Amino acid sequence: AASFLLLVADSSFRKPCLHHKQTHMAGHQVVSDAEWLSARKALLLKEKELTKAYEALWQERAALPWRLVSKDYILQRSDGKQFRLAELFENEKRTLIVVHLMFETDWDRPCHGCAFFADGYPGELPHLLRRANFAVVAKAAPEKLKAVADAKGWTFPFYSCQGTEFHRDFGVAFTPDEVRDKVKGYNYGRSPYETENQGISVFHKGDDGNVYHTYSTYARGIELMNVTLTLLDLTPEGRYGKHDFSNWMKHKE
Repeated sequence: AASFLLLVADSSFRKPCLHHKQTHMAGHQVVSDAEWLSARKALLLKEKELTKAYEALWQERAALPWRLVSKDYILQRSDGKQFRLAELFENEKRTLIVVHLMFETDWDRPCHGCAFFADGYPGELPHLLRRANFAVVAKAAPEKLKAVADAKGWTFPFYSCQGTEFHRDFGVAFTPDEVRDKVKGYNYGRSPYETENQGISVFHKGDDGNVYHTYSTYARGIELMNVTLTLLDLTPEGRYGKHDFSNWMKHKE
């Protein structure tokens, strides 16, 4: 308030009019309504191009060939009950979406960023489960999954793949030597970050009763699944702004 009063008292202060010269505020131009509308419409053309390109990508993704899942993976729910992968398909729904959560067997808690993504899943479940099955899978033991889920209030289906090759077979698990040697086995030809890495895989249960792997995406390919990041991308500051990505997230623990 004091700063504002000083400006008013200063005879050099002038109230801006609609046709004021271009100025900058926090690194952004401040322009007239007409100039703003013109710039916004120009960006809208690019946004529409992106939307159409993404719609075409959806169709290409849906048309990808499938591969048979030949192994009989046994997963343990956070309450300790065991399930075969094929048993995660419920109520005649043929699609299963699996989030590969970074949570190693010797870690006390999951990856900070992966937990940030997981915090949003419970709110989506009532809508998502009308169309598809959904599960989050981690390598840590079931009791660790339950402790984390209870602390964070996670209500989604949470399974351990400990003792199986599930995460390795679907491209997110690597040995310490492979991480050290930067083997090009993650994300279709990139080096893994850790022994456990983030990803999402999609499976379909066919009329023949077999399970098929239809799609997997990794690293930045999972970003669109995070509503918080998408909303922040609409702001001038953006998702990162002046903050370190790992420091502004709010976790319930």
